[in-house]
Amino acid sequence: MRTGNQGWYEVRLGWQEIPRWLGYGGTQTPFLGVGSDFLTLPEGWVKANTTSGMTALQDSLVAEPLKQKRKIFDAGATMKFLSNWTYRIDYQKQKKDGMRTLDEGLYFSNASILPTPIDYTTDLFDTALTWANKRAQVEIGFISSKFDNGYSSLTWQNPFNPANTSSQALAPDNELHRLTLTGGYLLPYKSRVTGILSVGRMTQNENFEPYAFVPGPVDPALPRDSLDGEVWLTTAQLKLLSRPMRRLRLDAALRYDERNSDTPVDTYEFVGRGPIGTQAVENNPLSYKRYQADLGAKYRIRPNMSLLGGYEYDRMSRDYQDAERDRTEENTLSAKWKLQPHATVNLALYAEAGRRDGSNYRVPEGENPALRKYYLADRDRTRVGTSVDYLPNDTLSIAAGATYSKDDYRNSEIGLTDATQPTYTLEVSFRPRQNTTTYASFTREEIRSRQAGSEAGTATPDWKADFDDTVNTYGAGAKITGIRAKWDVGADLVYTDSTGDIDMKNLVPGGEVTPYPDLKTELTSVKLWTLYHYRKDLALRLTYWYEKYSADNWALDNLQPNSVPGLLLFGEDTQDYDVHAVSASAVFQF
Repeated sequence: MRTGNQGWYEVRLGWQEIPRWLGYGGTQTPFLGVGSDFLTLPEGWVKANTTSGMTALQDSLVAEPLKQKRKIFDAGATMKFLSNWTYRIDYQKQKKDGMRTLDEGLYFSNASILPTPIDYTTDLFDTALTWANKRAQVEIGFISSKFDNGYSSLTWQNPFNPANTSSQALAPDNELHRLTLTGGYLLPYKSRVTGILSVGRMTQNENFEPYAFVPGPVDPALPRDSLDGEVWLTTAQLKLLSRPMRRLRLDAALRYDERNSDTPVDTYEFVGRGPIGTQAVENNPLSYKRYQADLGAKYRIRPNMSLLGGYEYDRMSRDYQDAERDRTEENTLSAKWKLQPHATVNLALYAEAGRRDGSNYRVPEGENPALRKYYLADRDRTRVGTSVDYLPNDTLSIAAGATYSKDDYRNSEIGLTDATQPTYTLEVSFRPRQNTTTYASFTREEIRSRQAGSEAGTATPDWKADFDDTVNTYGAGAKITGIRAKWDVGADLVYTDSTGDIDMKNLVPGGEVTPYPDLKTELTSVKLWTLYHYRKDLALRLTYWYEKYSADNWALDNLQPNSVPGLLLFGEDTQDYDVHAVSASAVFQF
C-alpha cells in the first residue's frame, strides 16, 4: 500500500505470506519430535548395521511433509525537503518457519537424512539521504541486516546405535552493516560520470557445538568457543557515458571488489571419519580481490546501420590457504552489427570470444593431479547469435533469434572438458483490435557437456560421460481491456518439457557405452484473471492459477527410507503435483 503527496512525501506499508510446499510425496521418518531441535527414536526400536536389518523401521514411519511459510512485513517512507534533498527509510521483517532436510547424520560408515526445523527471523533496515540538482547527484546510504535462527543446533539419536546421540550446528546468527556513497555528474560533450564507494562488515559469533564423543588419542576440546568471524567488504566503481559525436556513443567502467576476512585461524579436529586427534585441519577464511574493466562503443554508420564493440577484463586474486589458483584473468571481446534493410525489418548479428587463464594450478592433496575445477580452469569461450524482428503493420510483430555458445576447457584432462548450448526462440504478437492483445512464444535449449574421469587416479581418462539436456518452452496468452468500460480479462499458458540423457563410456579396451535412464520433467501452468473497475479509485481482481508438474528421475523414483543399506533416507520421491490456487484482491487509489 502506498499513499502520500506527490513531490513531497510517500508512505509505504506491505504484508505478504508465502507458503511453499516442496512437492515431495511420501516423505517419512521414524524420528519423534519432528519440528523441534531434539529427535528421538520410538520405543522398541531395533538397531542394526544396515537399514534392512531395522525390523521396526516400517512400523515406526510417520509421514512428515516438507513445507515452509514465509511472512514479510514492509514499512517505509520518503520525504522531500529544501527543494534538493530527499530522505528515504525502509524496514522489512521476514519470518520463515517450517521444515527441511539435513544430510549431516554421519556415523563413520552410516548416515541419516534428518527432518530439521526452520525458525528464521531477518530484520532489514535501509536508509538513504540524497541531494540532487540538474547537473549533480549525491547519495549516502546505510543498510543493516540481522539474521536470527531460533534453533542453534539439531540433536538426534543414532538409529544405527541408539545409545549414542549426535549434534549438528545449524545456520548461525549473523549481521551485516554497509555504508555506501554514490554520486553522478554531467560533463561537457554529452557525458556523465557516476561512482560508487561502499564499505561493509559481516560478523558471526555463534557458540560452537562441542565435538561429538568419539574415543581418540587426545582430549576433544575445541580451540575456541566460537568462530569470531569478521569479514570486511569494499566496493568501488566508476562509470563514464559519453556521446562526443552525433553518431558515436562511448561507455567505460572500472570496478573493484574486495573481501577481507579477519576471522581467526585455528586447528580443529575433523569429526566423522575417524577418532579425534588423527585428522586435524585448519579453517580457511576466504579473502579475495577482484578487478573489472569494461569498454564499449556504438557507431551509427548510416541511419539504418550501426556497429557495436566491447572489451571486458576480469581479474580475481585469491588470498587464502589451499587456493588452487592465486589468480585468474579473463579477457573478452565482443561485436554486434545491426541493420534495418526495410522499414519493417531489423537484423542483428553478434559474436563474442573470451579466454580465461591464470597462475599455476595447485592440486589439493588427495585429488587427481589432472583434475581442474571448471570455475578455475583455463577456458576458451565463444558465442555467436543472430536475431530478426519483423513488423509488417501496427497489429503484428514477429521476432526470431538463435544463439550458440561453446566452452572449451583446453587444459583439463580430468573433469569438465567442453560444453555447448544452442538456443532458438520465436515470438509472435498480434493485436486484432485496439483493446485486444495476443501472443505466442517458443524457446528451445540444447545443453551439451562432456566430462572425463579416472578410476585409477591418473592423468589418463578411463571413462567419459556425455550429458545432453533439451528444454522446450511454449507460451501463449491473451488480454482484453475495456469490456463495457468496466472489465479487463486475460489468460496465460506455459508448457515446458525437458529431457536429460547421460551416457557413460568405458575407455578401457573392450569397454562399452552405458546409457542411464532419461530424466524427464513436464510443467503446465494456466492462469486466468479478470479485473473489474468498480469506481475510478477502486478495482477488484480475481485470479485462478493451475499448475501441474511431473518428473521421472531414476535417482529418486520409488526410493524408500531403507533403500540404501547404510543410509536412512527420508522417503523423498520425485516431485509430482497438481496445484489449484484462487486469489482475490482489491486496488484502492487515494
